[in-house]
Amino acid sequence: MGSFVMASSMVLPRLRQWVWLDGGLRSDAYCMAVSFSHGSAGSTASLEIPAMDWDGGKWSLRGVQVRVDVGYDDGTASTVFLGYLTTVEGGVSGNVVNASAVSILGLADTVYLGQGDAANDMVVEYPARALYRGVMRETGWTVASVLRDIFSGNPRTWKGGGGRLPGGWRSRLKLGSVGVLGSTYNTVPLGDMVFRQATLRDALDQLVGLVGTISFRERFEGFTTVLEFFELADPAAPLKTVVVARHGEAARESNVLDISHEEGADAVRTRVIALGDRRRFTVSVTTEHGTAPLEKDWAASLEAEVLAAPEFIEQQLGKNEVPEEWKRLRRRVFRRFRLPDCLRRVMIEDKLAVELSDGSRPTVQVWMWGRTAPVEVTEGSGTWTSEPALTPTLVEGVELHLAEGYFVLNRPAISFVSASIDGSGNIVDVYTPAVVGITLSLAGARLIHDTGVRQNGLSFQGIDGDGLVEAITNESFGFRQFSNVGFPVADGDGGEHVFSQTMVLLGSEWTLFDGAIITQDDGSVLRTFAQAALRERNTVRTTYTVTTPYWTSAYRLGDRIQVVGQNDHVFGTHQVLSLAYNLTNDHATTLSTDSSVPLIANQILEGGS
Repeated sequence: MGSFVMASSMVLPRLRQWVWLDGGLRSDAYCMAVSFSHGSAGSTASLEIPAMDWDGGKWSLRGVQVRVDVGYDDGTASTVFLGYLTTVEGGVSGNVVNASAVSILGLADTVYLGQGDAANDMVVEYPARALYRGVMRETGWTVASVLRDIFSGNPRTWKGGGGRLPGGWRSRLKLGSVGVLGSTYNTVPLGDMVFRQATLRDALDQLVGLVGTISFRERFEGFTTVLEFFELADPAAPLKTVVVARHGEAARESNVLDISHEEGADAVRTRVIALGDRRRFTVSVTTEHGTAPLEKDWAASLEAEVLAAPEFIEQQLGKNEVPEEWKRLRRRVFRRFRLPDCLRRVMIEDKLAVELSDGSRPTVQVWMWGRTAPVEVTEGSGTWTSEPALTPTLVEGVELHLAEGYFVLNRPAISFVSASIDGSGNIVDVYTPAVVGITLSLAGARLIHDTGVRQNGLSFQGIDGDGLVEAITNESFGFRQFSNVGFPVADGDGGEHVFSQTMVLLGSEWTLFDGAIITQDDGSVLRTFAQAALRERNTVRTTYTVTTPYWTSAYRLGDRIQVVGQNDHVFGTHQVLSLAYNLTNDHATTLSTDSSVPLIANQILEGGS
């Protein structure tokens, strides 16, 4: 760490301040300090308020709005703080009440999205697609448009939304320009976004976390707070200069009282592994599938008996004198089917990764290729026949035990083929096993992007070649498709399986998906996400604290500063990420910077896919 102190004093105009409490100007109130930080934490201030009745008076001050303006005698005053008193403590000594205040953003965890719609349990949805005039359409929600919706006060539309804040909040906290969330971030698909009993702070953190390099600051306009969005580590941010005197120089032209810095490799990452949601496959398995059939779970010796007399079997199962073991075995014949081994070791989902026209998703489908209704070959002949059906039939009443790897039909999966009269005049019925299939969706491997090892000039003994790894998980990046052709399913033994076709009942029509039809692939977005994280974390982290010996409003959060003088200690430009005013007699402004901006924590989106 290095420290440099300004060598001579400076003559400055007198600093004045004006404090409003509950809308009224108070000449006896005094603001000691104000601190600012980017993001949803908000700003804080400390005040002294003389009070003859310090014990009773402090109770009336809690929750009171406070505004602080600061300016020099020969200049224009600026609003440096607007908020509410949250902590008020008094003491006999001096009859002074010491108060702490937070900006309205500091209270963002006390108001909920959709608070005016309590009947809907404060659930605010921003779906990727919605039904409009009978047609499913893309809603086009982006981070910027969701933010506008939250602050607009608009009710729900056909696109969803309706994340409005109560009227009092909308009149005191407004959304500034979101131009920094332009076309670059509007290309990031949000998927289905759901805020369930989420506070304003939850929503802001989640939305900003999606874009990674964007944050926001507060700006005060009278009695209104405006949120301004800016880019972290933005090379085009306003550049300000601070001057520190070199050793032996006159300090009249310098404006730095103290500057210190620290360096460390704690933020270095040479490799980022980004993990998205799991791939979702929709596959069909049938009893006639050549490579991975549905395995029958019954004694093969009973097949002929069931095919010969299915009605007799049904009757016998209901008689008490039939042994239990006999009934148990025959109850399975042509009814109980087991999934292939490769599907017993994966995560099978409740719904298919296929959307219907109304936005819903069908559940697991069990179907059967039956035969047409039997017809008499020649009228009065007593001979009947049937033909294979052209489309399968959805089987109702199926017992699904997919976690255990099997399902059970409510009747034997056999079809009537023909009937004829034998030499004795008896009718002989012929039955055949029906082709049974099941269509289900399963979660495969995660969507993943590994940036690989990057060298950045640092050498860490024994581990540098392996790379310093940071793993980032964001479930909002998904990968869905109808079939797994081209994307094998791996079983627990390392084998790979591809199912050649997928039969899905969509509405009243059966659809055959026999190729790798991808409905959503966020791989490129995840790759961009990982590369951005790597850029933010692959340099030595250097932090600076710069203090000027006076109050100034020349610096804002997000500005860059460069240090003139002491060039052998201070390199490059650095972004201001926190700011503090000391408004006492020895007033000062302290800037804190960071050359390596940490990645904002990414929130998991509910319902994201």
